[in-house]
Amino acid sequence: MSDRTIRVGLMGATGAVGAAVVEALERSKRIAWELVPIASPDTKAHTLEFRGEDLLVQNPTEEALNACDVVLFACPPDVAAQHADFVIEQGIACLDLSGALTERAGPPLLPLVDPAGLERFREDRVAVLPRPLPAAIASLLAPVLSAAGPCAVRGTALLPVSVAGRAGVDELAQEVVSLFNQREPPHQVFPKGLAFDLEPRMLTGLVDGVSFEERTASVQAALLTGLPEAAVHVTCALVPQFVGLTLSLHFLGDLKADVAREIWGKAPAVEVLDDDDDRLRPRSVGGIPAVHVGRIRDDPGGQGVHVWATTDSIAFGVAANVVAVLGALAGADLI
Repeated sequence: MSDRTIRVGLMGATGAVGAAVVEALERSKRIAWELVPIASPDTKAHTLEFRGEDLLVQNPTEEALNACDVVLFACPPDVAAQHADFVIEQGIACLDLSGALTERAGPPLLPLVDPAGLERFREDRVAVLPRPLPAAIASLLAPVLSAAGPCAVRGTALLPVSVAGRAGVDELAQEVVSLFNQREPPHQVFPKGLAFDLEPRMLTGLVDGVSFEERTASVQAALLTGLPEAAVHVTCALVPQFVGLTLSLHFLGDLKADVAREIWGKAPAVEVLDDDDDRLRPRSVGGIPAVHVGRIRDDPGGQGVHVWATTDSIAFGVAANVVAVLGALAGADLI
């Protein structure tokens, strides 16, 4: 590994996901990162603090992108799709957190689940980092497949408003205050509101009855574990929670609760909880880069195991993996 400074272009640097990446890079001292914050022209933030220095937030121009060693898309999928072709054509290393490149970049990079995946980056120099939901599912599914054989997953995922970025977090907070004060709440991100309610159709609508988050979860989790796409399916609902991701999952296969508990007790980035542990509640896992799994119980019909899982969608699903991937790529001189 060389000692040079690596310029990381962060598209969506002023959003909720971008802010988590900035904080994670600030804490990472092993590599000399130089941050290039990039955001859309209509962003309200003109500067961004990184390691005590105010950096100018740049527009996503060809000049700004060309100055980077690696570009990380931490922005909405449509924005990533708009600029990804240029980055790839220029041979700039490209990492996608948005999910926009899922079907063109091969299996996602999640070193804890698939350490060999980093080698695929050497030739294409483009990779998708899994979204928090498939990252959590794969982190539980991969050790089961390795220790207990074939398995499928069905369940429900309760997604926080951070999937809509900082705008979603801000609007939920404003909506709660407005309703308590008997004022008309804002409805820009959530057209029908979300406070004290939930949205079972997600933000992007449905295609053949499946939302973008549901489709991406199936595709990415299957790619990470080597299963067919049909083996992983969850129904997603958007809930008035700021960052905590909650899952009720059914692992179908030749699996028993006591065996599953032992498998997950040895798995990286997985914490097995007692049934009275507060970390079963999504607010209690804030800032912890791990998947917490509890209420592990046998299916009454003998069809595998049911579990309840919680994780901080940002700390686990974004920040920890971004730093791990960037560090591994830099260590192998791939960026």
